[in-house]
Amino acid sequence: MRDKCVRGKGKSGIYGLCATKPTQRADAARLAGLGGYEVEMRQFLDYVLQAYADHGVEELSLGKIRDFLRIRYGGTNDAKAVLGSVADIRKAFVAIQGHLFR
Repeated sequence: MRDKCVRGKGKSGIYGLCATKPTQRADAARLAGLGGYEVEMRQFLDYVLQAYADHGVEELSLGKIRDFLRIRYGGTNDAKAVLGSVADIRKAFVAIQGHLFR
């Protein structure tokens, strides 16, 4: 049975309210959404999903991307060298959120 969710897309990306716990949604998103990415991008997205599970939906704000990149890679330029363009990073960040609220 699917969880009842309220979904939408706002300025900060995709959002949703579901009956399941963040940890369960993050685990489901890992299974469904990480397969199509290179190892480094999968690790970055897994880091984002863990932050969401630990701290809540605020971690999914597009404004948090820079913080994640700084913490994990030291800055945007270093992250681009590993993950690809900022556009690719942003696209993956938003795409993985879609798997949280399906």
